[in-house]
Amino acid sequence: MEKYSKQVQWHERVMETETIQKNGASPKSRKSRGNFKLVTLLAFFILFSFRAVAQDVIVLKSGDEIKSLVQEVGTEYVKYKKFDNQTGPVYNVAISEIFMIKYANGSKDVFNEPAKPQETKTEQAVQQPIKEEVKQKSQKQQQMPVNLSFESGKVYSGGNVLTNEQVRNILMSNDSEMNTNANYYYTSGCSQLGIAKSWGHAGWTFLGIGTASFIVSILTYDGDTPTDTSSLFNVIGWSSYGVSFTSFIISLINKSSGNNRIADAINIYNSSLKSKHSSDLSLNFGVTHSGGIGFTLDF
Repeated sequence: MEKYSKQVQWHERVMETETIQKNGASPKSRKSRGNFKLVTLLAFFILFSFRAVAQDVIVLKSGDEIKSLVQEVGTEYVKYKKFDNQTGPVYNVAISEIFMIKYANGSKDVFNEPAKPQETKTEQAVQQPIKEEVKQKSQKQQQMPVNLSFESGKVYSGGNVLTNEQVRNILMSNDSEMNTNANYYYTSGCSQLGIAKSWGHAGWTFLGIGTASFIVSILTYDGDTPTDTSSLFNVIGWSSYGVSFTSFIISLINKSSGNNRIADAINIYNSSLKSKHSSDLSLNFGVTHSGGIGFTLDF
């Protein structure tokens, strides 16, 4: 019986060997390989799903979201790597730009701006009059015009050169308030400077005509004897020189007078500012902000 059983087992092995040779693998082997592939695919899917979920999300105040792996949360910046490039560089984003960080484990960090300490009603009551007084003084200082200066034919204010239109606007505004004639003197001075400029151009023009006439007169000489042409241009040359000299004199006179008028206008303006500033000063008796009694000098 035992001998028969061994023969049957040997026969089954022979049949299995023939089946493997024909089909390439036994049914048991094919089943094991199929199970191994299924387990591998399932493990890969689970791993991939975990990686897809295991990410930190930085939510900005602008509404944008950054999928990332947070490296460090500092006092001013958050360091992170991009989730789709985990081997890449480390980026920084300011805390002030972040609304919230949602971590992979489900926890959250919400960033809010620190609330400003509120002043008590007593502090507000004490500080409000002081703030108003400082504000009014600041506005007065901003509105208070500065002195003008006149040097080398130009008007300056605080070291800056002013155009004629700017000077006129300043003087006209002050004239209407202080009832002065500074703008009249300034306009008259500018007009005289314009006349002086025109006479100056005329002087240079006649100087050129006279020089050209003398050159023509010399070229038209017949040996040592002047011709009628040379004599004519000689007369034109001397006449042009005379007109040129006269033009320069008139130009200088008008320029000097114009500058004097502009200087008078600036002096009138600056004097009116001093009188205005003096009238703004006042001595008052009353209660101070600290609760005491005394004199106050308002300006």
